[in-house]
Amino acid sequence: MASVALITCVDLPEADPDQIPLLKAFEAAGVQAKMLAWDDAGADVQAFDVCVLRSCWNYYLRPEALEIFQFSLYFFLIEHDNQKIPDLE
Repeated sequence: MASVALITCVDLPEADPDQIPLLKAFEAAGVQAKMLAWDDAGADVQAFDVCVLRSCWNYYLRPEALEIFQFSLYFFLIEHDNQKIPDLE
């Protein structure tokens, strides 16, 4: 089963009304999806097949932390460069 990380942040400025329907749509399609906060020190993008930047609203408040997260995404891209992106249908 393909896995998708929907990249968000720990503290959203307001509730995301689309989050639950989006996760349910992925589940109905047979895709394991999870919200993953870029500013969570334990965030592991390597645990997923695909990462989708979704709601990283607070990126400008912690530029050093964002740089570290971008570095981990960079290695994710290098690792997946020669691999076929999983069919999510």
